[in-house]
Amino acid sequence: MKDTKIQWHPGFVAAMEMEFKEDRKNLEFESEHNLMEYKSPSDSLDIDTFYKVTGYACLYKSYGKTTDGNPYWK
Repeated sequence: MKDTKIQWHPGFVAAMEMEFKEDRKNLEFESEHNLMEYKSPSDSLDIDTFYKVTGYACLYKSYGKTTDGNPYWK
């Protein structure tokens, strides 16, 4: 079976824009560049969450065999 890449980013961003339409003027949507962590209604968004997501981004960026070698980051 051949691997098929599904372009789900545009649909996901469109769904996010619809979900956050009331706050659209205060938000910026990017279809390929941001890492995000799902937060349930009972979770909070605080400085610890910011550092956690930043840490995920840094670890993801470092996964590669050479400097700047992660093909998914580009």
